[in-house]
Amino acid sequence: RQYSICRWIASLGADESAIEPVIQVLESGNHPGDRVMALGALERIGDERAIAALQRAMEYDHEEDGGGHAVSYLAPEAIRIIQARLDQQANSAIEEGSS
Repeated sequence: RQYSICRWIASLGADESAIEPVIQVLESGNHPGDRVMALGALERIGDERAIAALQRAMEYDHEEDGGGHAVSYLAPEAIRIIQARLDQQANSAIEEGSS
């Protein structure tokens, strides 16, 4: 099931090669639990490409999983976390370049 795959990817940590298949689950997964798990995997991967997909899903994916979670409710926080991580990486790169 897609849920198990996304859960496994999320447990691995940041693996940018997994981003496209996980975005596909977020955008077209049959079950809300699969899409929520994909959101968590995207948050953990932290790739910039996830932001646009999360913004799109935030607009239309209001279906709750068994735990009462919906992508539309969770996406803003996931976007914030990814953006903060990207900002931190950019700041670190700037600091390394200036030293």
